[in-house]
Amino acid sequence: MCLILVCVFRTFTVIPVQRVSSFFFCSSSEVSGPSKLSKEHKALLLDYLGIDRDLAFLESSGLCSSYQKFKAIVDSTPKVMSLGKDEEWKAQFDGAAVWVPNLVTFIEIFIAKSQFYQFGRPLFLRAQEYLEMRDWLDEAEDCLSTKDLWEIKVVQRKHKKVKQARDSEEEEEEEASDVV
Repeated sequence: MCLILVCVFRTFTVIPVQRVSSFFFCSSSEVSGPSKLSKEHKALLLDYLGIDRDLAFLESSGLCSSYQKFKAIVDSTPKVMSLGKDEEWKAQFDGAAVWVPNLVTFIEIFIAKSQFYQFGRPLFLRAQEYLEMRDWLDEAEDCLSTKDLWEIKVVQRKHKKVKQARDSEEEEEEEASDVV
């Protein structure tokens, strides 16, 4: 099994690739969630909630686009859960049977429910605790650059033999310069 190292503001988590790949790195042919809803139902729901329809089809190839989907889900959850009592929602159906989607149906417009609850939600909730990370995910104008935010200092440890070889090379160079 392949593993991926996910860094959320310098805190690392190891996740099996096969389980997280479609959340963070799905292919362009698989950009929306596993929803079986028709395009008309998706459009009706997203328009009513004030969510850009394109967000559901935004490629999740990066953290920022995945975060935008996460925010749409979290911000709209209370409204989705109260659609059954919402007279404005019911009025759209002009006496026909009222379609009331449940929360799972809504989430799956963007991402599989299990991926959302197992990976996306916990990671992004934690990331939101850090102002700099939240600004970067929101792509705010005054946020840190990607390079500055994700800078990880690598500590190199030299093996004893490598260090000894380097020291002997320096000694040889010093001896050569003394001879000249």
